[in-house]
Amino acid sequence: MTSHRIRIRFSKESDLRLISHHDLVRVFERLLRRASVPLAMSQGFHPRPKMTFPDALALGVEGKNEVLDIGLAEEVDPIALQERLRSQSPAGLVILDVRLLEPQERKVKVEQVRYEMSLPTDVLTLELQDAVAALTDKASLTVERNGKQVEINLKNTLDELRLDDHSLQMKIRITGQSQLQPRDILAFLGLQQLLQEGSILTRTQVELTT
Repeated sequence: MTSHRIRIRFSKESDLRLISHHDLVRVFERLLRRASVPLAMSQGFHPRPKMTFPDALALGVEGKNEVLDIGLAEEVDPIALQERLRSQSPAGLVILDVRLLEPQERKVKVEQVRYEMSLPTDVLTLELQDAVAALTDKASLTVERNGKQVEINLKNTLDELRLDDHSLQMKIRITGQSQLQPRDILAFLGLQQLLQEGSILTRTQVELTT
């Protein structure tokens, strides 16, 4: 059993948002090796570092305050480690914070996430305001998952949806059931084409259960 764990808060920005979650894992594995982090490894024929991303960031989405838990083979100085990681990090990967976890702290679990997307002035219409209001009033939303129609309970998962100046703000609760995705919201509002036109969807916060 791993007795030492660290929690890293980081941001994934700029062109790095265009790599997959699998590639992000590989980026961190290389970074941790370069920083000489004493990693705890899994058992079996192909041992891997014990790393937990509680909610993988979708391809193309920026993350401003993401979370990664790592098992250690021995205790480290989190301040010194933070500096080593920062000095070795590739462009677009920003190490915000490193802290040691107490042995009694539970495994990382996400409670809710916040997203935002800047909107061009020409889409900030009364029709969009009406669509936002209509979605917040809906009890459920039917979306497609793996070729199947799935009904999502919005009252349990969509905590906030609002227009704020020139951006769309979303707060989504993680329920463990069929999960609402920000792109589901964009599709309902008729905004999904903005992602192809250069708008950037950003996950601004990952809030953990206490």
